Amino acid sequence: MARKKVGSKKKVQKSKRGKKRSKSSIFSLNKILILIFVAIVILFLINIDKLGIFKGDDSPIDMDNIVKIKKRDTFSKDIDREVKKDYEVNEKDLDKSIERFEKYQKLITDYSKKYLGISYKLGGDPDKEKGTDNSHLIYAIIKNSAQESGYGFPNYQPIKSLLKNCSKISISDIRNGDLIVAKGYPALVYNIEKKDGFDIIYLSSKKRKVVSEESEKLSSYWFNNKYFEGIYRLNDDLFERR
Repeated sequence: MARKKVGSKKKVQKSKRGKKRSKSSIFSLNKILILIFVAIVILFLINIDKLGIFKGDDSPIDMDNIVKIKKRDTFSKDIDREVKKDYEVNEKDLDKSIERFEKYQKLITDYSKKYLGISYKLGGDPDKEKGTDNSHLIYAIIKNSAQESGYGFPNYQPIKSLLKNCSKISISDIRNGDLIVAKGYPALVYNIEKKDGFDIIYLSSKKRKVVSEESEKLSSYWFNNKYFEGIYRLNDDLFERR
């Protein structure tokens, strides 16, 4: 009988210890939760002070200040500087740049149509003479369109020299002023506004005059794998003012 009493006492002591431990763990958990809540409240109050939501007067919330704080909280200082630079682009300059480019594209079409039918003459300037060659033809179209649009363009260069200042592009990216080259001989893309393709202009050695050709008919020669070399675009530095 005495042994049973001793065993029951030990069980009671163990249960009391377990209760004490559970109470202490609950207390520590509550303590942690309280600390977290206090920290959140402090951070909230700090941000309220920065944003100026609760001011003595009835002044509106400073939305610009909110944006700045969000940027500072989201990005590092270096990234924040880059973002500010992007947003500081002058809209007027951007509009002028787009307008100038669109004008250049249109003038490529206009000047190309102007020179259609001119007869062949080696070294002839189509603006000064009644004849021209392929090199002077392409140069005149690009130079006149560029300068009239507000771009710069260098003095006369043979077409082989211009091709050295080009970058290869894909046909899906084609636009007015690009060059299609077959067997080293270039044609200028001048009318991409067509619904069913585009037009090119070049001086035909067979017809001995400036001709136009539709893109649907280019597969026989210009896009023939035996002759086709690629589509090229003049580099931007050629159009810089000097």
